[in-house]
Amino acid sequence: MNINLKAKELFAQGKSLASDKLFEEAIFSYEDAAKLAPEWPEPLYEIAFIYLIQTKFDRALEFYHKVDALRPGGYFTTKVAIWGLEMEVQKKYPEGLYVAFAQVDWTKNKTRRLEILEEIVEKFPDYAPAWRKLSDELELPEDRMIAINRGLECEDLDIESSGGLLINKALVTQMLGDKQGAKQQLKALKQTSMSDNNRETVEFILSTMND
Repeated sequence: MNINLKAKELFAQGKSLASDKLFEEAIFSYEDAAKLAPEWPEPLYEIAFIYLIQTKFDRALEFYHKVDALRPGGYFTTKVAIWGLEMEVQKKYPEGLYVAFAQVDWTKNKTRRLEILEEIVEKFPDYAPAWRKLSDELELPEDRMIAINRGLECEDLDIESSGGLLINKALVTQMLGDKQGAKQQLKALKQTSMSDNNRETVEFILSTMND
């Protein structure tokens, strides 16, 4: 994708302003970048994130939907964000839960990440994205498999978390010594509907599995 040079400059300006916490000015730069490169989702994605951390959840959801329209196969955390924010709109979860969950992605301390995720799944045991992240963070394969299976039992599963959990299940299956079983799981998963991110991951893992 060829991106307008001025749009790139405006985007870089927006990133710099956002890093200085000049969020309103950053949004203006991102919006100008998006006007010059209307097929480029990144400026809109950054706007959505700013609104998210500002707890302007209706605006965040609006811009995540704009990103999703440009990249219906998925774009970074967009699918999960839409799922989480829409669940809050529907009153299935309290407002602010998704942003509390999302902070795991920018929390550097592993112990703290585990604390956040364990607190969420304890209070909201059907919050599938948290089980998916927890299955990434846990160390013992047996513990990871418990988290994976619990996540797959959730009533509402977004496409990104569902695929991620099934990928992790295959990886843990391989860790537990059943390489062929893992390979079969991934091949079966490849035939299902999933996000572009997860499909690329499945194809990469399969390419590393020698018979």
